[in-house]
Amino acid sequence: MNGIELPVAGYRILFADYNHVNQRLATNFLGKLNNLRIVGDGKQALEQVQSGKFDIIFLQVSLPVMGGYEAAGKIREWEAEHNARRTPILGMTPSRFTQSRDDCIRHGMDDVYVKPIRKKTLLEAVHRHAARHPDGHPGMLAANDESA
Repeated sequence: MNGIELPVAGYRILFADYNHVNQRLATNFLGKLNNLRIVGDGKQALEQVQSGKFDIIFLQVSLPVMGGYEAAGKIREWEAEHNARRTPILGMTPSRFTQSRDDCIRHGMDDVYVKPIRKKTLLEAVHRHAARHPDGHPGMLAANDESA
C-alpha cells in the first residue's frame, strides 16, 4: 500500500469489458464499497444506462456486439433525448496512439486510459470524474499499485 486515500465508496459504476480477468479485477478494486455493474458488450452497457443511473462508466473501446465508440455515442444520444444528466464515460484502450484518444473523445468519452490500468489509476479516475458528478457520494479507500 502506498497510503494514498481516495474517495471511491458509494458510487454507481458501470464497467463494460469483455475480458473476464479485467472484470474480476474491477470487482476486486471497485466492487467492495460501490454499486458496481459489470457487462461484457456495448449493447448491454447501453441497456444498463437506459434502465439505471450511474455516476461513472468505464467502457472498453473494442467490445463485442456493439463497440465502445458506438455505445458511447448511443449513450450520449439517449442522454440528450431523455434530458438526462451527462454521465462521465472513461474509455479503456490497449493503444497509446493519439488517434485512439482522439477517437474516444470524438465519440463522447470524457477521458481515456491505456490498459492495463493500475488500481491506483482506476481509483484516481473515479475520484477525478465521479466526485465532480452531481450525484457522487465519496467515501475513503486506500489505493495501491496493483494492475487492472
